[in-house]
Amino acid sequence: MAKGKHEAPSRQSRSRSVQRPAKARAGRRMRNTLPLLAALVLVLGVAAGGTMAYLTDSVSVEGSSYEAGLVSCQLQDNRVLNTGNVDAYVKVVIAQSYLDAEGHVCPDSSHPVPQVLPGEGWVALGDGFSLCSTSPVAPGQLSAPIPTGSYFPARTVAEDGCVAALNISTFAIQAQPVDAVADAWGYVPGA
Repeated sequence: MAKGKHEAPSRQSRSRSVQRPAKARAGRRMRNTLPLLAALVLVLGVAAGGTMAYLTDSVSVEGSSYEAGLVSCQLQDNRVLNTGNVDAYVKVVIAQSYLDAEGHVCPDSSHPVPQVLPGEGWVALGDGFSLCSTSPVAPGQLSAPIPTGSYFPARTVAEDGCVAALNISTFAIQAQPVDAVADAWGYVPGA
């Protein structure tokens, strides 16, 4: 029998007509996805490059260069050495305890407790254990000597046989801007 105009198409011809639009849609999706992926790779590349540029610590502008400031210090004898590359105020925190022969802290409260005393080049901070330099210490330079009246020399023996143990911690903070030391340690230079 011959197929007329109004006859339904066979199953084989129907399945082909359904498959073609699905393949066409998949192709269009792929064509739309590729530019999105390319844009995503471009955005990630720009973000990574921007992050690397932000994290660099030196920059060169028309023959000039800039190096990030380094603030550090260490105790040297009875002074504080500025081991950084910028002027810095230095602070010492003095902690003293008494130890028995076995190295345990002696519980006796009658041991003398050192008072942090300001001296030439130093000011006492409000916590009772800290001194701050009254002026910035230049890189490679030493602070004024730490006032020895602020602590008892290590190995001082108390009446009960306990021996004084001394721990001096040092800290440094950049001298510029001027309010950095006031914000961090409560010392206002020149006041």
